Amino acid sequence: MKRKKLILLITFFIFGLFFDVRALKVNSNVSGTVDPNSKMVIDTSSYELDNTNDISAYKIINVFYNSTSNVITYEFTSNFKAFLASNSTYKNLTIDDYMQLTSNNTSSTITNSTLDKLLSFYTTYVKTHGISPEVSDDWMLFLEAGVYLILPINTMDIYAVMTANIVPFVGANGTWALYAGYSGNAKVTSVSVSKSVSAIGTVSASYGFSDTFKYYIVGTVPSYPTNSTNRVYTITDTLGSGISIVGVSNFVIKDGATTLTTNSNGTVVNASGNKVATISVSGQNITVTFDVNYVTTNNVTIMYDAKINSSAVLGSLGNLNSAVLKYSNDPYGTGTVSTTAVKTTVYTYGIELLAYDKSSTSTKLSGAYYDVYSDSGLTKKVGTITTGSDGIGTLRGVSEGTYYIKNTKATAGYELATTVSMKVKITGSVAGTTGGYYKVEMPATKAPLLPYTGGIGTIIYTIIGMIVIVSAVVGFTLYKNRDKDRRSQEHTSELQSRFDLVCRLLLEKKKKKQQ
Repeated sequence: MKRKKLILLITFFIFGLFFDVRALKVNSNVSGTVDPNSKMVIDTSSYELDNTNDISAYKIINVFYNSTSNVITYEFTSNFKAFLASNSTYKNLTIDDYMQLTSNNTSSTITNSTLDKLLSFYTTYVKTHGISPEVSDDWMLFLEAGVYLILPINTMDIYAVMTANIVPFVGANGTWALYAGYSGNAKVTSVSVSKSVSAIGTVSASYGFSDTFKYYIVGTVPSYPTNSTNRVYTITDTLGSGISIVGVSNFVIKDGATTLTTNSNGTVVNASGNKVATISVSGQNITVTFDVNYVTTNNVTIMYDAKINSSAVLGSLGNLNSAVLKYSNDPYGTGTVSTTAVKTTVYTYGIELLAYDKSSTSTKLSGAYYDVYSDSGLTKKVGTITTGSDGIGTLRGVSEGTYYIKNTKATAGYELATTVSMKVKITGSVAGTTGGYYKVEMPATKAPLLPYTGGIGTIIYTIIGMIVIVSAVVGFTLYKNRDKDRRSQEHTSELQSRFDLVCRLLLEKKKKKQQ
């Protein structure tokens, strides 16, 4: 059934600071008739509010037609009258006052008010009193003559409060007519959030366990209409299990280009001491809740330091981090919406080393040590690899880059490499990785029986040398002692022989005297 309604968009009154423009369109070629209820009705095509889901129209002023006098009259709706009666600022507002406001003139009875404030207060009244719109549709409105409050709802964008004045005029032939082909601009704030790692605009990077890196979150902040009651603006950042924050006190919050002060308790204040935001951390979730009443620009930035931890995923899967912005898209209601999560990925890798006998590849070598450096001068050590019984040793948590591996302890019975044994270049696209590990093979050579350097050979040489020296000393000592004894014995024998002869002579002489 064909709907007959009067429609014309004369003007829109829009307030606040906005960044995007959407068009409300009215088609042309409309013609006027008079209905039995003495209301002006026009056959018309529809007008459409682009890029939104729902539009609601709340009537402020009724338009009546007197066919006898051919006069159009105006009257506030009952809902609007109730609103005026409840508001001390606007309780004396008349139809003429309102029409002056719509003409950008100041009413004598409300000299300190503007139309945008009036509409914002009425929007609050409509929401809080549960008033139903005269017309609501998903993309178009069919309206009879009158003045309407237009509220786009259930959108990701934040539209300004606006009015549509659908008022007839006297045409050239003296009959009532409507303007055709008019369009107005419905201005809107589009809200967004972005996430970066390492630098703004970068969505992926590679780090090792020892590295500290920075996350950046940038969110656009809407300019909510005057007197709006719903101004939720919260950013939640979720870290993967392999990522840890350095600390809340490390957070930096900016309002535009101005750096705010972050306290150790997570409160963020401006130069005047007003609390602009609150930082809370629960597990892997970081939530920053802003009070947009104290945000002076149209964007905020969150920066904080993080590190890869031992739970990090190695390789191409990476470690995800995602941020979501939750905000009020219905400034005068209770509704909120959340953006699609924006993500960054931090990659980290590992080195897997296999040590084996060069002459027998099936023989795996355990107990070998290899130091890993990030520079050719071997001054920047990043870790040590120790091989197990299977000949395999690993180093987790290294970033993309070139690494130098030096053997610092050989398996027993094998030679120690005296120079850098391996140069490894790790990139995200290098083949030969398994589970994020870049595989390295390190064959080793058996040590000779009497090796010229290192290990057990040195000990053997030392023992043999000590035995030779001790044997020589003992032999020389025994020789000297034996020679001394021999000469002493010969001398004693010699002395004993002479003494014996003397004694015998004396004894013989004594015997002769006695006789």
